[in-house]
Amino acid sequence: MNEEEFDKMMEERYKDGSNFVRYGEDDFENKRAIDRNNIIPFARDPTIWKVKCMVGRERNLAFCLMQKYVDLKSLGTKLQIISAFALDHIKGCIYIEADKQFDIIEACKGLTTIYSSRIATVPKNEVSHLLSSRITRNEVSEGSWARVKNGKYKGDLAQIVAVNDARKRATVKLIPRIDLQAMTAKFGGGVSLKKNSTPAPRLISTSELEEFRPLIQYRRDRDTNKLFEVLDGLMLKDGYLYKKVSIDSLSCSGVMPSEEELLKFKSSENNETDDLEWLTQNFKA
Repeated sequence: MNEEEFDKMMEERYKDGSNFVRYGEDDFENKRAIDRNNIIPFARDPTIWKVKCMVGRERNLAFCLMQKYVDLKSLGTKLQIISAFALDHIKGCIYIEADKQFDIIEACKGLTTIYSSRIATVPKNEVSHLLSSRITRNEVSEGSWARVKNGKYKGDLAQIVAVNDARKRATVKLIPRIDLQAMTAKFGGGVSLKKNSTPAPRLISTSELEEFRPLIQYRRDRDTNKLFEVLDGLMLKDGYLYKKVSIDSLSCSGVMPSEEELLKFKSSENNETDDLEWLTQNFKA
């Protein structure tokens, strides 16, 4: 090969559009194209159907459909659906992947909390958005409002008074649900009977605690730097209950207290802090 032939070969090999030439940005563009193709549905993909159901039963229904699929398959019958799933941020419906609406109706037979007559297809251009991951942050800050997720105070309004990020815990202020009669029976030597009903929320006055005064300890909390009356492990102050809870046990997103709830959390005009400080000094003496 002479010099002229070599130059011609190099020119052909490395001209614009040649497969021999690769640039750094080419890999990036190719990767983006692959990522887009992974989430963009094709025309041949099965249809995703949105099916109305009872609120709060979304996950359970998706599981029931999967279990029904497995049970029928073991008997030699196959449900004509491909998948079923629920989304945490969308209430009152589940999503089923199938080719035909008739297949959805057949699969939902026997499930009373799903309304198979209320079905709609999810447009192809909305599928990628529907299945995209969502990151929700439970913003917790002092002074903000939250709802308790579980336990005796489930659904109750709580005000966050301190946050311990290291331990992922928060101190919250609540309207107490304390049965003082049951507590009297407990400390009076009587038999404490378990009650199925949860006590109604109400503030506890100082006079109601008088009979428990010998049992009450006075303790300053590190996280809030407040002085509390502690009775049977319960932190009480100005009629309110203060609890240390896991941040994950609180729902803080979009909490809008009612006017009635806000009135109950209005600071007491009777400043009992000085009284507690005075009592503490007497106990130390």
